[in-house]
Amino acid sequence: MDIFCPLSYEGLNIFWRSTTNKLKILLLFILACDILVFAFSSQPFRLAPYIRVVFLIMTIRELRMCAITLAGLIGTYLNVLALSLLFLLFASWLAYVTFEDTPQGKTIFSSYGVTLYQMFVLFTTSNNPDVWVPAYKISRWYSLFFIVYVLLGVYFLTNLILAVIYDSFKEQFAKQLVQVDSIRKNILQKAFDLIDTKIGVISTGNSAYHCLMS
Repeated sequence: MDIFCPLSYEGLNIFWRSTTNKLKILLLFILACDILVFAFSSQPFRLAPYIRVVFLIMTIRELRMCAITLAGLIGTYLNVLALSLLFLLFASWLAYVTFEDTPQGKTIFSSYGVTLYQMFVLFTTSNNPDVWVPAYKISRWYSLFFIVYVLLGVYFLTNLILAVIYDSFKEQFAKQLVQVDSIRKNILQKAFDLIDTKIGVISTGNSAYHCLMS
């Protein structure tokens, strides 16, 4: 209904001018192919659930605007991801070197890959404090390393990431609102130019006025 009703109302020429309509037709074709594949295969990978989500986003204007705003933050996401990855790699390397010849290194941090995984889980505090119990048994001073890591990772880096993403989203959303407002003003200006007869007043008997109001 979302495709065929505008197609019957606008006509084929006007309908195909919209990039959104072309994308909807493409997704509808992929959805039909997915149904055919599912009819002949018992356990295929289904694309239909993901396509329905995309259809929903494209149909509701507010969701579409949010999706465009989030897409404009890809650069910010990459910067934040690089910062988090750099922090995790450095902290894992430091932990692996520090506890290499201790029971902590022999049991928990046996290799750099294992250390990287354990430190990543510790970033989520899922294995805290189990992961650093062997080091704590040797010396209580070793616990300072993990406490500082959790403080920097969970309470500083996470809040920093949240603040950066929020500020970037707010700035991108404001730019998008300005762009939408500019497009609306241009459309109204063009409509006004069509009915303006340059005589100081706008006559309701103008044919262009009736065409716009119909």
